[in-house]
Amino acid sequence: MLFRSPPSPDDWPRWIALAHALPAAAALRWSATAARLFALEAEGAAGSSLTVGAQAQHNSSDQWQLYAMVGGRWSAFDRNQRARAHALEAARLAEGEAATAGARARVMLAQAFHDVAHARELERHQREVALPAAEGLVAAREASLRAGTGTVFEVLRARAARLRTAADAAAATGERRRAELDAWLLVSSLQRAGAGR
Repeated sequence: MLFRSPPSPDDWPRWIALAHALPAAAALRWSATAARLFALEAEGAAGSSLTVGAQAQHNSSDQWQLYAMVGGRWSAFDRNQRARAHALEAARLAEGEAATAGARARVMLAQAFHDVAHARELERHQREVALPAAEGLVAAREASLRAGTGTVFEVLRARAARLRTAADAAAATGERRRAELDAWLLVSSLQRAGAGR
């Protein structure tokens, strides 16, 4: 899958609402479902039951034998409460962990989108404000040197500041790309899980 930029900021709330479908949160929801089923199984295993069966057997001497079986278990008092209580406890714990994982996934995706917005703003500021200001400073220092009112050291300091600003702008571009990639990876995980359709 090729990298694309994350969704537009207008779509971010919709994706954040779907973040509970990220694989880690979904796995915990499946664990909660399994634990609830174990609780139902524990309850059903201790209930009253009636077993009816029949068997026919043909012997080598061409005789038929018929067997019938009736069995019952009455469970008026012992309903396997202890095993059921442990299973219900595990189910509620798993449900809480699943809810926490869903909330954590929403926070993680919201943080990723926030990082994208912040990194884009920082890169825009570096490219549109700081770098032109550094270029202007170099031009002003070089003009004052040509006019005889400046020094070579002022020009060199201005050029060094311009280089630092250009390096900061390049770092801001890298940070923006990293933030966009992080957000895109989360969104693509949601798409693979079928959440964004």
